[in-house]
Amino acid sequence: MIKKLIKNKYSYNNILGVSIVTFAFLFAAFVIFAIPAAAEDNTPPDVYVEFGEPKIWATGTQGQRWLIGPNTPVWINATDDESNVSYIRYSYNVGVWERVDDGDPEDLDDTTNISVVIFFDDYSCWHEIDYEAYDEIGNYNGINAVDFYEKLGYKKGEQSQSEEYGITYEMSKTL
Repeated sequence: MIKKLIKNKYSYNNILGVSIVTFAFLFAAFVIFAIPAAAEDNTPPDVYVEFGEPKIWATGTQGQRWLIGPNTPVWINATDDESNVSYIRYSYNVGVWERVDDGDPEDLDDTTNISVVIFFDDYSCWHEIDYEAYDEIGNYNGINAVDFYEKLGYKKGEQSQSEEYGITYEMSKTL
């Protein structure tokens, strides 16, 4: 009797009447073929800068650039649909690099993306922001840069020219 049980140990049926070996084989085939493998993410986050109001598009010797007012918000935004944004780093006017992680108090986006706002309210000058973003698995987009001019105290309708930067513009709004 014991020899018979040992010999036929793999032929016992479960409740559904399927042998355990058959069930294990079908389950393994389902796991291997029915569940798709996770796609590898080689895509860095998308990161971009947005300028709030007031702003105007000005033309000068260095090409066209945004001209902003002293209280114009400047946003740095990063998105990643595949593996979420981990953090962004930015520096302005060749200063110290700042880091903002997803969920930090400076992160204005309550999803897995990051949005940071900067205000340049000190004085009229040319500004540059360098920025980059990393996702949760380490992909990053490289250092990007945007430059713009901040001008204090001009009113709508005034004309101005900056000899230092070769910018000529007519104020279409008060900065």
